[in-house]
Amino acid sequence: MLGFVRVSRGLKQEADKSMRAITGTKCIQCLLCLGLSLFGLGCGLTDRDREDSGVGGSAGDSGDTDESKGSGGKGGETSGSGGAGTIDPEDIQITGTPLFTGFVRLTHLQWQNSIQAIFELPSLPSDLPPFSYDVPVSTFTNNEKSLLVDERAWTEHLAAASVIAERVAMDALALERLGGVEDPVQFIRKVGKRAFRRELTEPEVARFSALWAEGIEIADQTSLGSDAADGARIFIEALLTSPHFLYRIELTPEGERLSGLELATRLSLLLIDTTPSDALLEKAASGGLDTNEGLLEAAAELLEQSRASETLARFYSELFELRRYPNLESPLFPGSAEEFKQSLLTADELLFAHLVEQQGGLRDLLTTPLAIVDPITAPLYGVDPPSQGFVPVELPERPGILTRLGFLTARSLPTEPSPVHRGSFIVGSLLCRVLEVPASGIPTIPEMRMPGQTMRDWLTEATADAPCAECHAEHIHPLGFAFENYDALGRLRTTDNGSPVDTSGSYRFSGEEKTFSGAAELATLLAEDQRAHACFSAHLAEFVLARDLDSADRSGLDGTIATSHEDSASLKELTLELIQSPLFTSAR
Repeated sequence: MLGFVRVSRGLKQEADKSMRAITGTKCIQCLLCLGLSLFGLGCGLTDRDREDSGVGGSAGDSGDTDESKGSGGKGGETSGSGGAGTIDPEDIQITGTPLFTGFVRLTHLQWQNSIQAIFELPSLPSDLPPFSYDVPVSTFTNNEKSLLVDERAWTEHLAAASVIAERVAMDALALERLGGVEDPVQFIRKVGKRAFRRELTEPEVARFSALWAEGIEIADQTSLGSDAADGARIFIEALLTSPHFLYRIELTPEGERLSGLELATRLSLLLIDTTPSDALLEKAASGGLDTNEGLLEAAAELLEQSRASETLARFYSELFELRRYPNLESPLFPGSAEEFKQSLLTADELLFAHLVEQQGGLRDLLTTPLAIVDPITAPLYGVDPPSQGFVPVELPERPGILTRLGFLTARSLPTEPSPVHRGSFIVGSLLCRVLEVPASGIPTIPEMRMPGQTMRDWLTEATADAPCAECHAEHIHPLGFAFENYDALGRLRTTDNGSPVDTSGSYRFSGEEKTFSGAAELATLLAEDQRAHACFSAHLAEFVLARDLDSADRSGLDGTIATSHEDSASLKELTLELIQSPLFTSAR
């Protein structure tokens, strides 16, 4: 197995050496198989260990415990966000371990969109080989730790580059859209600038020109029928396997403002998942992004695109782990299990898209009366089903995403609701509390409930003693029990195991113990809680920066937290605030 090679700031010099080696090789396969290994980028971790943390850590619930196997527990809460001095126990925990490589591989979506943009393709080739799924190691799939290159990924990128190169080189209309290949140098400069997200250097142009000529020489049995096509093919294939295309590369010294071109790349890949447009590259090259005013103007323009709305909706989808829905299993699912799971997924995606479109923020997410239903899910909400498709309905008695069928079903056992799963998600993902596993481990408890014993009574009794008591009694249970009037599919219920359900509880919000009864009152308290807004802001920063946060990032979030909590800022507004902050504009 290949080991991950941490790339140094000397990549550019190494890349130049590697290209010289590549252009002196006589075999197309050898030309390309040298690839990332010569650039010091060809190896990666395949066993991705997950870390427990409040922000920037594992992609799972904090304190996730399966009641059907015995409700264990976690030890004390890790307090504070690190650093010197007194730690505020009400502050969020930021315990991530970012790589800060300066070299982050494009996501598969960014790669695909960039290919279409670079070559002005209306669609990707139908025979383009698929990429393997990047296993998330964090809440968000764009995290740098999920985007390492191992032998499998390198092989897949080679294959994909080969298909794209051949299809473009054989497509006279595609070549014509790019200015034609009568002048190879002009073609190399135009396409190379789009792919590398900067002007090619003169040595790069010379090396690619030499490679173009060699492609004509060595085509032999693989010729596409013309010298121009043969030269274009090998140039494109080499271009698409270069680290300068495959990676978002930032070489600015630590602490300094990123260059305009680096910011253009960050901005475009973040907001619309593709390479910067020609216009944005020109603006960056002319100094238009050297100030926050120019950066804000460019970001605002990108946010007007529909693809940016899709990106922000994906932030919500990944924060609430919609990727878990296809793997849900329960004998209670109505009708076709696959259709039911798809209904849950589509409904939540449409809700998130609506919130983005309507300039919603955290308060709206937690308190909106809007739900999206279809003929499958409407009866579970107790509303009349539409004849077909998805429609919005108002459910004022069950506000916010936390009372939607998707959230509740995804955090249930196969046949029973799970207060631990539901409470743990709020503790870890909405409040960013880190609950540590006790040193003695998680004990086994009896699985059977007595006749008439509710889940609440059973869990309270089972976790009453150390080491479970502190985390369950203080954090997980008060929040999870608020949902006890929703069953495993999110339907309303009044009894559990023949006894009345109890949804009352109390929890410390904004430094004060507050009581509530039911999920609606809990959602209102969460929507006003400063810690919840801090946690939301930290998650958004992790998404915007495409990396874990560490304790040094905490102070950079103050403005965003205040804007969210005090001004009810929308997700778009918070994103713009982060884009203007040193967290985004400065190299680390």
